[in-house]
Amino acid sequence: MWSDGCGAQNRNATLLSAVSSWAQSHKKEVLVKYLEKGHTQMEVDSVHAKIESKQNNVDLETPADYCRIVKEARRHPCSFKCNYLEYDFFKDFEATQACI
Repeated sequence: MWSDGCGAQNRNATLLSAVSSWAQSHKKEVLVKYLEKGHTQMEVDSVHAKIESKQNNVDLETPADYCRIVKEARRHPCSFKCNYLEYDFFKDFEATQACI
């Protein structure tokens, strides 16, 4: 797994707990690699930038509004895909982070 090393996003105990839980349940080993400081441009950064610029000055009130903005953020070669997630998709890993 590649990480940009952003402390608030990728070096926190909650993420580590989630990755650890996934690895244990799938009987896999996870190697986390951090990009070098100053060399952290990742493709996903440009995706987020396109979505953010599209949503500027737009009122987003429902999940459908967010999906519309995501899809409209890029048209070529194809629009970004947006999936709706059910409530049970989300897990609470904060409770297990004390075990790490």
